[in-house]
Amino acid sequence: MFRPRLQKAQGDRQSMQADAPQVLSDRGDHEQATHLDAVRLMPPLTYGSGSTVGPEAVPETTDPPGDRRPDLGLNLGLRLMFKRKETRIDLKDARRRSRVKWLRESRNVFIEGSDAAAFEQFEAALGIVESAPVGRTLLDCIDATATLKRQRVDVFLDGHLLGVIPHVQKDADNGKGTGSELHCNFSVAQSPGVSSADRLKSDAAVLFHELVHVFHNLLGERIRVAPNDAQNPLWPALLHEEARTVGLGSFSQEALSENAFRHQIGLARRPHYSHDAAIIYDDDTAVVRMQRRRLLP
Repeated sequence: MFRPRLQKAQGDRQSMQADAPQVLSDRGDHEQATHLDAVRLMPPLTYGSGSTVGPEAVPETTDPPGDRRPDLGLNLGLRLMFKRKETRIDLKDARRRSRVKWLRESRNVFIEGSDAAAFEQFEAALGIVESAPVGRTLLDCIDATATLKRQRVDVFLDGHLLGVIPHVQKDADNGKGTGSELHCNFSVAQSPGVSSADRLKSDAAVLFHELVHVFHNLLGERIRVAPNDAQNPLWPALLHEEARTVGLGSFSQEALSENAFRHQIGLARRPHYSHDAAIIYDDDTAVVRMQRRRLLP
């Protein structure tokens, strides 16, 4: 007696799937795709501040405190579903129309990603980098060096990582040089309570920092400290590389450093940097395993 009703429900579901809006992916073959996985997009609700790091993070409610209502059930689930719905873009077309010259013209930069919001955030941060003299110099140096050495920079926008991975680890610090993967999940470095304008500049500073690593890898000049005792190293291997990239202590006069960029866009100087359970300071010292030591002799 329930068979006709079941068949009707299945038919309705197929009809809804057929009528769902189709969107282009960013891949070269422009496959059709949809993102209507309502079950995955209905996590438990929380109010107040929460972490936004990682691909499964739940967006916070935007309702003012006075308007919070016990909106539980289907209506809330649907609202979250459409809030979390990912808008996909054609990356080739987006780069062609970008206001950022480096995105439009560089033949050494390859971007992987499908989320329009992630691309727009990357584009906005890169636009600020390109607007500063030291930023334009860095981008020009990366492009020229990558062209000369026939290397590439692969940018990943949709992952949960933030950082740079050399294509060939040994070539990043032996003078030969190598291309890199640049992973750009800005939420890893974001602090709560920051205004939109400050967050945009903060994203740009984060991106500039990672692009300096990309340039060091291309040159083969990444600073890597090899320990005398591999079982008990005195320093994290890349601690000095971070000091140079930020522009701390003896590296404060580096022409291409995060602090030089911060000065040009009106952000406060960065006085220290945390890396691998160590903290580097602006006076050529670092705290490692609860001991303060001099970075340089």
